[in-house]
Amino acid sequence: MTGEAEAAVGAGTGGIAVCHLGTDRFPAHPSSHTGRILMLGFMSDEDRLVPAAADGTVRVWLLAEQRQIAKVCGDATLHCAAFEPATGALLVGSAADVASLRIMDT
Repeated sequence: MTGEAEAAVGAGTGGIAVCHLGTDRFPAHPSSHTGRILMLGFMSDEDRLVPAAADGTVRVWLLAEQRQIAKVCGDATLHCAAFEPATGALLVGSAADVASLRIMDT
């Protein structure tokens, strides 16, 4: 977004807040998840945010434009997720199974 360090936090309601560290500015509040946020990760350029939620969705948000650019629907029993921004590897675990996805950095 601006080159400043950013942090993101998710809520039990599915809401997300992105904050510029060292300030009190919250320039982005991407939403549309209906379950608690399980994991948040920034892509390598830090303008794209990847959240996974208990509603079974993984989304990619373009923060500068505050719009969703991708969505993957999975098992609605999602319990956990892990993301590696350098490779785009995403692991998600649900009551049914564990799945591996790759989010391309384009």
